[in-house]
Amino acid sequence: MGEIGNAAEQRTFVVRILNRQNATWQGLVTHVDQKEEQPFRSLLELIKLIDSTFDETEGETLSAETKAEE
Repeated sequence: MGEIGNAAEQRTFVVRILNRQNATWQGLVTHVDQKEEQPFRSLLELIKLIDSTFDETEGETLSAETKAEE
């Protein structure tokens, strides 16, 4: 079985803070590699959006490895 995840894997995001209410940020995050922009309503939501891009790639890697083993 191959290695899951790659420490050298990099992503680029542009984070635009449009407002600050209730002690947190609201704005837009753009995943530059995918050319995809999403709004966020809190810092926690921003972190989850960024983290989800790594989960999606990991799932693709696992699927490719599973097919290769069959």
